[in-house]
Amino acid sequence: MKKTGAMPSCYTPDMIPGSPHAPCIWGVREGMEKCLDLRPTSTYLAVEMVPKTYAASGNYFLIKVAETWGHVSGLWIGHRVGINGTLKGSRFESKAPDFTELLLSDLPEESVTIVCREGKTLTLRCPKSLENIHIKHADIQCREKHKIIFIPRKEEIEIALSGL
Repeated sequence: MKKTGAMPSCYTPDMIPGSPHAPCIWGVREGMEKCLDLRPTSTYLAVEMVPKTYAASGNYFLIKVAETWGHVSGLWIGHRVGINGTLKGSRFESKAPDFTELLLSDLPEESVTIVCREGKTLTLRCPKSLENIHIKHADIQCREKHKIIFIPRKEEIEIALSGL
């Protein structure tokens, strides 16, 4: 993506030859059915960005951003900022229409209430270890060092460090 916002309309990373081979390989004439595809093609392979760009909302990049923010929200803990959601006091509500993933920048120093859908699987991720995180009103499905997958039993859950 260029600084102006323009992007190529397509990109073909595959090594696709441009045209078929002639029926003669190394001076020996044979039928096409016996020719092996061993010679280089007469055209170059597509391995680079197209030279012209355009700017439009249909770009793959913009579609992927929309897809991501359709289900991901975050909390910037140190600055008390909700990302793709609102944080009022210690209550966070996602604005993602299909909220399934919450990213934390750090571990919360105080408990945080998360508005969610009862029975809908949520994934909590953080670059710091989540080993000491406790989630009230949820059934833990999978717990890893930086990820917890759980199913809320209520429309509001509480995330806190153990002992808070």
